[in-house]
Amino acid sequence: VRLTGVSFELPFLTHQLSMMDLQGGFVFLVEESTGILVAASDPNLSVLGDGENGTGTEYIYPIDSTHPLVRGAALNLKSTDSWPTLSDRLVQGEIDGVNHFFQCFLFTRYNLSLVGVYVIPAHIILGDVSSRAVLGSVFNVMCSVALVVSIFAGVCHRFRKLRRDAQEQSRAMKLKVQEVNLAVGIAEKLANYDLRAAEQVLKRQDFACENATRPLQQLLDNLTSYAPFLPDSLFTRLHDTEARRGTPNETLAAAMEGKTACLRSVEACARRLRDPSYTLLAFARDVETAFPELILYTTAETLSSGLDASDEFERTMGALYATYCLLRLDLDGKEIFSFGVDASGCALREPKDHHHKKLEFYSTMNWPAVTDLVVRADLLRLDALGNIVLGHDRVVAMLVLTAVHGVMKNSALLPRVLPQHAQYNGYGAGARINDHDVALAYIMECFPHLLPSYNCLEPGQRAPVLFTQEKMGFNNGWLVQGEAPPSVLFSKFKQVISRGRVPNADISFYLVHWLTDLAGAEAYDGRPWPGAEKFTTQFPVRVLGSFIDSFGFVDRLAVQSEVEVMEDYLSNRWEEHGLPPFQPRSTSTIAL
Repeated sequence: VRLTGVSFELPFLTHQLSMMDLQGGFVFLVEESTGILVAASDPNLSVLGDGENGTGTEYIYPIDSTHPLVRGAALNLKSTDSWPTLSDRLVQGEIDGVNHFFQCFLFTRYNLSLVGVYVIPAHIILGDVSSRAVLGSVFNVMCSVALVVSIFAGVCHRFRKLRRDAQEQSRAMKLKVQEVNLAVGIAEKLANYDLRAAEQVLKRQDFACENATRPLQQLLDNLTSYAPFLPDSLFTRLHDTEARRGTPNETLAAAMEGKTACLRSVEACARRLRDPSYTLLAFARDVETAFPELILYTTAETLSSGLDASDEFERTMGALYATYCLLRLDLDGKEIFSFGVDASGCALREPKDHHHKKLEFYSTMNWPAVTDLVVRADLLRLDALGNIVLGHDRVVAMLVLTAVHGVMKNSALLPRVLPQHAQYNGYGAGARINDHDVALAYIMECFPHLLPSYNCLEPGQRAPVLFTQEKMGFNNGWLVQGEAPPSVLFSKFKQVISRGRVPNADISFYLVHWLTDLAGAEAYDGRPWPGAEKFTTQFPVRVLGSFIDSFGFVDRLAVQSEVEVMEDYLSNRWEEHGLPPFQPRSTSTIAL
């Protein structure tokens, strides 16, 4: 290790030695324990030689050096590999017939052990002077040695200071990382409304993280005071006896009796969705294993949608496949969404049928806008390095929503409102809820244990799922075609958003669900999935593009009024069509 450290600084040491005034002498340094030449006052002297066959490097020993002074000194000092045994007495000898003096000195400090050799021609020291002059010359030699030792002492002191500063910076960085990890962990629990767990984490922290915990503690206190106003449906669990009073539908209860979500498969889906080797076929196996609710599509021959059970099941799987594609558009998602997959679940690179339509969709679809929508929904995120990563909890919530969204189209599963829940969205006690979206919301809010996959979700994951089941009265076609005023378009939607204080990300979450649900609307008769044929073969690309462009304005309802959203959207469309700036000059023009 010492040798490696010294070798790293060879250019520095050689430079320092070459800059010294050695009074006509020559200095070289040898590593004490190994006898390897490490530096010399001649900058042209290489201390490294080529390895065998020209590959790698090998260290040079003084006895093998091509430099006459280095090799001559080693011979006169009679040392090959026994440098630790050399004394510091002055030695006199000849090199190529010229008389020289040799002086060794040992330097040991801060784990550096070097033997220095000072070589100087005798005539420089002696000349024609008397013996007293010889003693003076020897004194000069000793002073030169002392100077070299002082230089090395300064270098080592500098190394020690740099190392100490680096250690202090490392400790400070570790503390910052701990604070960031703590803040992220607590923030995740607060985002999931898990106030008790967040409080326990805060209590376990030491004083070193006080700067991070103080504002988080204040936030926790505020959320705790607001907790009584949060809906109970976010926190209801399987073990809650209150939630299990009565059964809204015996068929549903019997079908789900003893069923649990396979969390391992759910985690595999979410963890591997960005893995290039994770095929659609592997994804299909995982979701079928993960979600027991998928069997509910096959408990009736015909569903309220008019499709048979197998077709409705394939529509649900198609929506899951579309979700898979949207989360990996930069990998193979665009190809699978447009062309489908082969029998092994791998993406097709060109369509097998409807060539013109599918190729047109693939080449003209506004893919960046789709990616932007998925990012706004917090299903994908950008890390500190700019890489795309999954929003794990949000992705799990989206997969669960997609798996269970259509189960209430099986009319045999529609619930009846229990007395303690009447009136529920206009349905009285004992009334059968015929609207499949309202029926699903009723089960989620009051009987989540009947949907095992949903029951596993944390409160922060349930919130956007519950929001998607609200009756919003929003028709996107009216917006893009200018067929309704702001109040008709957005008022009900805005009421739902304001009542639940829904953030922009949850609105985009709903819009992604709308997109994937429509993308998987075509059954595929047991074939390998042919892609989102509802869009690629039946839906004009221009119209779909208009819908997706409008989504960037719809999610502003979280912070803007209905009129402001409509004005922003119309202004954008005006500019996109290249029309001149709008300058109203009369009341009738303003009205128009």
